Amino acid sequence: RQRLLSYQSDEDEGVEMTTTSQQQLPPLWADMVEEAHDDVEQIKEKMSQLQKAQQRRLLKVFEDGEGQANPDLEIDALTANLTHLFKRCEGRVQQICVTQTPDSDTRCDQLLQQNAQRSIAAQLQALNAAFRSQQKTYLAEVKRRTHGEDIFGSSDSASGDTGFADDLTSELALMEQDADLRQGELAKIAQSMTDLHQIFKDLNSLVIDQGTILDRIDYNVEQVLQNTAQANVQLRKAEENQRSGRAAQCIVFLVITIFFLLVLLIMKHT
Repeated sequence: RQRLLSYQSDEDEGVEMTTTSQQQLPPLWADMVEEAHDDVEQIKEKMSQLQKAQQRRLLKVFEDGEGQANPDLEIDALTANLTHLFKRCEGRVQQICVTQTPDSDTRCDQLLQQNAQRSIAAQLQALNAAFRSQQKTYLAEVKRRTHGEDIFGSSDSASGDTGFADDLTSELALMEQDADLRQGELAKIAQSMTDLHQIFKDLNSLVIDQGTILDRIDYNVEQVLQNTAQANVQLRKAEENQRSGRAAQCIVFLVITIFFLLVLLIMKHT
């Protein structure tokens, strides 16, 4: 019997510890916020890598194609990766307020969820705008240089000697091939900008112009403090009322006792 009781007590302690550990775990939407923050940091890192790759591509005037990595492939991979990160982070931002927990029914928890969602949406919107601007600048520079090389190549071919006709023809063919590759690269960049524009529009509906998340949390904390202070005042009033009620009962009891004793004295002397 003692073994059974000890086993039952161990089970109760295990259930209690499990319940306590579950209560101490953060809500599900907090995990979503942390994952969105990780996406934002990855986006910043990939944007820096993309900017360096674009600079290397613009500085590469003569392509020998031997012993060097192709910057166009790196740019395409980074652009696709960034577009994927933006879409994934946007989806997580949308899921922050959708994810509900048993403890998120209070108004304070709902405000915290909304504030976290708007803060990450504002960061993502700023990164989206910066990425689109970076892509536009690179796109314009590639177009300008492509147009300049076409003019340069046509002028050279027009003023060249007839003895170099074969060399010029092969050179023009290579330039044509390079132009086709650049046109494909420009098309991919334009498509990524179109996708990011849709993400930008979706994020714009989540961002508001009133302060940062810290301001909103401070405001919510102040509201909680005010409500707590009012609750303390009400508790004190209730305690005072309770004490005053007991005092009144004691007074009534003493008055009745005095009246009863007075009646006894009168009856005794009469």
